[in-house]
Order: sequence, then C-alpha cells, then structure tokens
Amino acid sequence: MSDEDNNAMGPVMDATPEIQALAERPEIKEAAIDALHKKHRENRIHHFTEKHRETHLINWQVTQYAEEQ
Repeated sequence: MSDEDNNAMGPVMDATPEIQALAERPEIKEAAIDALHKKHRENRIHHFTEKHRETHLINWQVTQYAEEQ
C-alpha cells in the first residue's frame, strides 16, 4: 500500500462512469470522508463538525482517480 514514503500509485486518470458508480457505494463514500476528517483532526487544519461531514457526504464526487501499481 502506498504511503508518504513509498508511492506506488499509477497515473491520475479522469473518473469513468464505472468509477463514479463504485465511489457512490455508501461504504466507499463514508470511508473516504471519515479518512479526510481523521487527517484534519490529526493535523488540526480545520475544525470539522458533524454538519460538515454530512455536507461532504452529500457533495461527494470523484472526478479523478489513480490505481495502485
């Protein structure tokens, strides 16, 4: 798995309809938003609230993606 020290990600590509459909699955969407909020809590960048989380879930859209090689 890629991390800050070992990037094994392929090229960034535009999201296809298939990727958009996959990203709309609740378990994918919620995991991504939860990871975003966790990073922000760890770094104290923003003070996200539950209202922010709900807004992020409503507005979630994948426009680009990369796959791990």
